[in-house]
Order: sequence, then C-alpha cells, then structure tokens
Amino acid sequence: MTDDDIVNLIELLNHGEYGIAPELLSTQLFEYEVIIDEKIYQRIGKAGVALSLCEDTGNLLKVE
Repeated sequence: MTDDDIVNLIELLNHGEYGIAPELLSTQLFEYEVIIDEKIYQRIGKAGVALSLCEDTGNLLKVE
C-alpha cells in the first residue's frame, strides 16, 4: 500500500466513515496482493461484522 492509501484510510476514520475504511483497506490489500496472517484476517472480519459490511469484501484477501 502507498502512503496515500494509508492517509486516505486515516482521513476516512477521522471523518466517521467507519463503514468505508475497512472496505477500502480490504480492496487495497487485494489490489496490491498483500498476504496477511490469519490473526489480521480475523480482525478485519470482526470489524466487518460489527459494521454490517459485505462478506465478499473479506473473501478477496490472501491469507498466509
């Protein structure tokens, strides 16, 4: 992920866009083919459930 991606995520969170930030994070991880460990995957999944996000977003991620 680029520094701009991270800044965008932080800005979204600072402006209360709690539903958009996790989806953007998942999309960026997918686009950059970032492999995450199971623990991080579970955390992203829990955030998605808490925010009633689409489950398909998390299915894009590559888990180590």
